[in-house]
Amino acid sequence: MLECAKAGNLTVSLQFLQLLEPSILDYNGLLYHYFRSDAGLQKLPKLQRHRQVPSFGAFQHPTTEPRLSGVFNGFCALGYLEDAFLVLDEMCSQRFVPYFKSLRKLMKKSLASARLELSVEVLRLMLKFDHLPPSPDVNGMIIKLIRGGRICQAYEVFSILLGKNFIPNIFTCNSILFSLCKSGQSYVTLSLFYSLRKKGFSPNVYSYTAIVLGFSKEGLWKEAYCVLKQMQDEDCMPTVVTYTIVIKFLCIYNKFREAFDIFKTMDKKGCPPDLVTCNVVLHALCYHGSFTEAYNFIQVMQEKGFIPDQFSYSALASGLLKARFVNKSTDLLSQVIFEGNNTVDVVTLNVYFHSLCCNGKVKKVQGMIKSMMEKGFVPLQGTRYD
Repeated sequence: MLECAKAGNLTVSLQFLQLLEPSILDYNGLLYHYFRSDAGLQKLPKLQRHRQVPSFGAFQHPTTEPRLSGVFNGFCALGYLEDAFLVLDEMCSQRFVPYFKSLRKLMKKSLASARLELSVEVLRLMLKFDHLPPSPDVNGMIIKLIRGGRICQAYEVFSILLGKNFIPNIFTCNSILFSLCKSGQSYVTLSLFYSLRKKGFSPNVYSYTAIVLGFSKEGLWKEAYCVLKQMQDEDCMPTVVTYTIVIKFLCIYNKFREAFDIFKTMDKKGCPPDLVTCNVVLHALCYHGSFTEAYNFIQVMQEKGFIPDQFSYSALASGLLKARFVNKSTDLLSQVIFEGNNTVDVVTLNVYFHSLCCNGKVKKVQGMIKSMMEKGFVPLQGTRYD
């Protein structure tokens, strides 16, 4: 029977099958091997175009669960996942309950091939029959939805599963908190945070940092400081990343005095600033044209033992360029690029090239880029030097 199916002779295979007392596994095996044969491969695209559950040769009587399961396995094996889902849908319409194993197989395959819409539909079908997917599948789906920019859909899936008393791992929880905050939904994030805590979720420093990020980004400083205080009250001390986020957005909102106050007190709180924190402050000062303060701040950095790196000078040069001090910007970066032995990143080079272009030295820039590309330099995509 199976040899005939492998050869693509479905009719003869079915004739052999009728001599037995076939089980679901017999039907599944027959159709699985048939769909992997040359004849099956030719048949499946036609089925895919017509979007209907097939009826071949001897299948001229009502469709049964074994046949549908076999068709489903055939579609899955050949990667026709949308069609496999249609087969499951057909099974439901005929009051068959799809196997959990089949649903999970389709979910794993759809996630592996980044067919996220299909993954969500499979999840809905699983929940319809009170099947709760395993944690790795759920966590993987939510993370992929977030990385694909589908924040609302990720939050919807997350909320539905919470209603089923399912709590994803802390990495997934923190990812959804960060993504909501980054999309300007801080109060939604706070509500979700407390809902998670009621269900036994134990937040860590990254959970709190996500909420601090959200409120700081929206300029809701009372709320941001309240979360910082709550962290410390619960012995979950803010990290340098947490403070750097607050300082960054205080600078963006022109609250330099408050930003410097936090910067100065970080040492007292046992969390000294790092070079990234210093560069954030330096970039903000330069961006807002406070060059005197920026130069003074470089001295503060050096007093704390930080040696300004290419990012520090790049921030300063960008600010000078924005304020139309083109020559000063060019001279500063010339020293960084040509008078040291440091490896210069693409961003710093872009600032330097832009300053040259502002001085009308486009041909010089083009010549430099051509020479550097011959040595392996790759310009950023979409960047123009003209």
